[in-house]
Amino acid sequence: MGFTSLCLTRTQVVLRGSVQLIACVTAQLTTWCAEQLAAVSVNDWRSLRSQLEQHRINRVEQLRFRRSPADYLAHLESQLL
Repeated sequence: MGFTSLCLTRTQVVLRGSVQLIACVTAQLTTWCAEQLAAVSVNDWRSLRSQLEQHRINRVEQLRFRRSPADYLAHLESQLL
């Protein structure tokens, strides 16, 4: 089971990533104490954040291309030259 980002709101927890279903089932079966939640590998967390950021960047680039393919390609060309 990997780590995921949590965004706490008033009445819900929003999960992102591949552990959404596992977290949902586990949350119903297990009560977690603060010590268990605090025992997070910082390296694993940073790795996940890096993966999520790269995924976000890819989505932004895809959106830019769909909005204006000519401008997107011109920008790429200017970066290469």
